[in-house]
Parts: sequence; structure tokens; C-alpha cells
Amino acid sequence: MKRHVLFIIVLTLFLGTIYMVTNKGVQASQFYNDEICYDERWDGNLYVEAAGKYIENANIPSKINGKTVTEVRDFSGCQNLKKVTIPNTVKEIDSYCFENCTSLTSVNIPSGVTVIEGATFKDCSSLTSISLPSSITKIKYDAFKNCKSLKSFTIPSKIDTLPSSLLEGCTSLSSITIPSNIKTIEQSAFKGCKSLKTITVPSTVTAMYGSWDEGIFQDCTSLTTANIYANYDSIPKSLFKGCTALTTVNLSNTFVNCQSNVFDGCKSLKKIDLPYKLKEIGSEMFANCTNLTVVNIPDTVEEVESSAFENCSNLTEIYLPVKTIYASYSYPTFGNCNKLKTVYFNKKIQNINENTFREVPNKLTIYGYSGTAAKSFAQSKGYTYIECTPASSIKISGPTSVIKTKSITLTATVSPSNTYNKKVKWTCSNDSIASVNYYSGVVTGKKAGTVTITAQATDGTGVKATYKVTVNPSDLPFKDVAIDDWFYNAVKYTYSNKMISGYNSTTFAPNDKVTRGMMVTILYKMEGSPAVSGNSKFSDVKSTEYYAKAVKWATDKGIVHGYDGTNKFGPNDNIIRQDLAGILRNYAKYKKKNVNVTTSLTKYKDYKKIDSYANSSMQWAVGKGVITGNADGTLNPKGNATRAEAAAMIQKYCNKVGR
Repeated sequence: MKRHVLFIIVLTLFLGTIYMVTNKGVQASQFYNDEICYDERWDGNLYVEAAGKYIENANIPSKINGKTVTEVRDFSGCQNLKKVTIPNTVKEIDSYCFENCTSLTSVNIPSGVTVIEGATFKDCSSLTSISLPSSITKIKYDAFKNCKSLKSFTIPSKIDTLPSSLLEGCTSLSSITIPSNIKTIEQSAFKGCKSLKTITVPSTVTAMYGSWDEGIFQDCTSLTTANIYANYDSIPKSLFKGCTALTTVNLSNTFVNCQSNVFDGCKSLKKIDLPYKLKEIGSEMFANCTNLTVVNIPDTVEEVESSAFENCSNLTEIYLPVKTIYASYSYPTFGNCNKLKTVYFNKKIQNINENTFREVPNKLTIYGYSGTAAKSFAQSKGYTYIECTPASSIKISGPTSVIKTKSITLTATVSPSNTYNKKVKWTCSNDSIASVNYYSGVVTGKKAGTVTITAQATDGTGVKATYKVTVNPSDLPFKDVAIDDWFYNAVKYTYSNKMISGYNSTTFAPNDKVTRGMMVTILYKMEGSPAVSGNSKFSDVKSTEYYAKAVKWATDKGIVHGYDGTNKFGPNDNIIRQDLAGILRNYAKYKKKNVNVTTSLTKYKDYKKIDSYANSSMQWAVGKGVITGNADGTLNPKGNATRAEAAAMIQKYCNKVGR
């Protein structure tokens, strides 16, 4: 008996020792205060965790007993915790660290942290905003899932993946920008973000994933506009499933494959253009899109899967340039499409499953071609069959030029007139100069040049026509001024109002320097080129020069003076910015405008470079908004003004001071 008791005692001590060794953190944890406790890490530094589940604040020190705190572990379930202060010494915040801290409103993430672990802030339903440091290189799954009060979120610039369920259930998040550093978006990343209204996925994204019930934007019920420009080949499953407010969708033309349920339940979607390289329409792709009336399908599509258009109850007609349509008795492709009456096929159709239109109550009219599956299918089902007349020719009409960044619309007329399928596809010879919408013929200019636009019949005949379109840099005559140049509006304003003309009919020279002769000529034109008598007193101003009358007028009115102590005007000398401000102020004084407006210039880095004689002029010009600072926070007062800058200042003068 004694041996048995001794054995039990020894065994208990042995197991207790093992437990203490293997659970060192738990057994050796020490209280720092009533907020946190701590223990030593494997590397000799410390980690901290909650001292209890009822704490309200956690002020974590950088050192405890001379040892550095580098890790934060378990505060999960601390539902009274409102604020956490984390020192810069912390490098790691563990998975699930703050999960279900439902009162947490504020937390700082120190710059030494590089990874946000999985579910770190999951279910922190009171967290309204969070600032992530630029040091973050990775965020893991569920990191902010169900943070229902989170209103804003900035994606760090060093991460390349938006992980699964990153912001799932963040119902207060109304907008977000996906930056160009993102390469991958995983399933459910934004699922259930019910306040999100618009989304743009940039072309830098090269992979997108989803599953049947985990679409990236699934159940974003306020989402109305989606621009998916990802450079990826497959539209992921359930991408917009349950997005009941979605009305506008632009899909990248890199998409070739399509998975299931992409638009399932998008009840507000009325029209969509599918990518022109797409090869398939996945099962239930448009299921329950009850307001869908127009689906533009490219002739690259080979297959339509079962239930693809199930319950599209407002669809009345559809063009199907496909080879095969799949269906089954339980999953008809157009099940419950109660208004569907007309279906168009091209010469490509080879197989139509007998259950394709099984639950369509109407007697369909099938348009097709003899020798294809369309005719035999229609006859076998007792549908009305109409033999299509092939297209024999196409004529393109519309504008022959377009301005860069602007659009025009071309029209294709398909002959003969009784060709039932008059749809064409549009292509462009050079996408770097202009793009053309595959379905609508809308041409958008990108850069100066000429392209050939082709319209080809989609009925399978291959009939086509071509049309030349020239892209101009702007609607101005100048080849060196483009519509997207920063100075375009200013040049257009001053040119249209006959203030600044070009060097010739095609050259404005926006980067050339403004001379004194040019500047007085601009002001002279602004005054309507009034009559002047006599010649200028300056020896370097010949009466035959373009600026002669302007110099005489401007000096007579006290707007510009010659060089002190000389009889020189310097008409070909460049004007620096502070002197241009002075000339404009003198002109304003001549026009009896208020020239006493001043403002402090000390916020500009180079304000001390302004000469004393020009200080009041610069204060006036900046105060009135005639001169604005540069992006680098400078005024560049002694920099030579360009013709573009002069045009901008004149436009601002006219708008803010008045002519």
C-alpha cells in the first residue's frame, strides 16, 4: 500500500513538472499592474498580455525590470477594454490578440510592427478607425473581420495581398481605395461591407479568388458601381453575389474564364457588357438578376453553363453567339425567364440541351441558320423558327476625329435591311492611340495619331468594314498643347479671349520664357488694343516691332517702366515671377481694382528670396490667388516665368480680380 501511495506522489510531481515546463508562460506570468502581466520570451525579451478579462485600459511599457517588451499576446475577449497604448519596442502582435474586444475604440500600432496577424482585431465592433504604420508588409486573414464601426481604412503601401475576410462584415465602411501595390485579392475580402458604394480594382491586381459562398464583394448591398480592371484571366466565384444595388459594372478585357454565381442576386443590374475575350458563361452567373434586360455577349464565348440566367424575369430577348448550351432537368439555363420571347443564334451553335428553356412559359421565336443546332432544336420543341439573312456589307459613319481623352460614337449600318442579327463587334488597330468599345463603337482618344476602326458582323459571316479616326491632342490648333496638360485650360482661355496667341498657327511654345515685350502685348490685347499716338521713347523699341504700341501704351499708363538711368526697355528680357506679379498689380491699380490685399508669405519655404521692392506685389498676388505656390511649398519668385505660367496667371487674374 505504501508503495502505491509513493508511486502516485512521484507520478504527480513528475507530471506537474512536465506541465510547468511545457506551460512556462502561463505558470511564470507576473503581474506588472492590474492591467497587464508579462513573461519572458525565448529570446530574453518580454511579452505582455491582459491581466484579466475586465480591464478597461492597457498602457504597455517599453521595459519591465530592465527587459524590453517586444510582443503583445492575449487580450482577446476583454470586452471592457477601450484603449491600448503600445510602445515602439513592440515588433509582434499575435493572432487573435484583440479579438472580441467589443469596447475597443482606439489602438496605436507602432512602426516596428511589420505583420498584422490573423484575426488580430476580429469582432472589435466599436473600432471606428485605425492607422497602420508604413512598416506593415503583410496582413493576414480575418484581421478586421466584423469591425462594424470601422468607417475608414487605408491599405498600407508595402503589402501586396488583401487576405481572405480582411474587412468582411465592416458594415460602416463606405469607401476604400485599392492602391497599385496590391497584386492579389482573396475570397471574402470585402464581403458584407454593406455601406460600400463604389469600388475600383486596379490593373496591377493579377489574381482574384472566391468560392461559392465567399465572394470578394458578396453581399455589399449598397454597392452601385464596380470597375474591375484586374489583369487576371478568371472572374472569380460569387464576385458580386447578393449585391442588390449594383447597376454599373466595367470588367477587364483580360478575363477569359468565368466561374459560377458571379452576379447571382444582383437585382438592380439592367445591362452589362461582358469582356470581349470571354470564353464561357458560368453556372448561375446571372441567376436572380430580376431586372436584367441586356447582356452583350462576345462571339468568343463557347459555352453557357446550366442555370446561367435562371430567374432573369425581365429578359425578353438575347443574342447567343456560342457553340454549346448546357442544362439539366433540375437546372435549366433560362429557368423562370418569364418574359423571354426571342433568341438569336449565329452560325456557330452546335449543341443546345433540351432543357435549356424548360421553365420558360412562352413559345419562343428562334432566329438561326440552316444546318445548325438552332433550326433542329426549334423544330423539335415546336418553337417558331426564322431563317436569318446573312450580312452582306457594313457601312460605318460618324466623326473622323476625336480629342485626346474625349470620345466619339461610330455607327455601323448592316445590309441588307432584312438582316435580323445586325450586331457588330468593334476593334481598333492601335490601342495605344485610341480604344473602341467592343459593343457600342464608342472611340476614346489616348494620344495623337491615326487609327483604323473595324466593325465586323457577329452573325458568323465575317463581313466587315473599316474607318479612319484621327486623335488630336486638344481642340486648340496647337500641337504642343494637350488637353491633359496642366496649362490647357489657361491656354484655351487666353487664346479664346484673344489675349495670348501662338507663335504660329500650330505652335504655342508653353515652356518658352515670357519676355517684357510679350507681357505688355498681352495686357494691351486685354484692353482691346487701344489707339496710341507717337512712338516709344526707348532706344531698343523699334516702331516696326509687334510690341511697339503695347510698350508705348503700358508705359504711358504707368503699368511698366523702363530701366532706371537708361533709355532702355528690354523688350526681349525674360520676366521673373516676382516682377510679373508687380506688372499685374500695376495693371490692377490702373483698372482701379483693390491692390491693398495682403497675405503672409512665411509659409512658403523661399519667401526670404523675394526682393524688398517686390514684397507688396507678391503679397497681393498670392492673397488674390493670382499666384499659387508650387507643390514643393515654394513660390520661386526669381524663376523665369513661362508662357504657360503667364497664361495661368492671366486666367486667375481675370477670374479673381476681374478684367
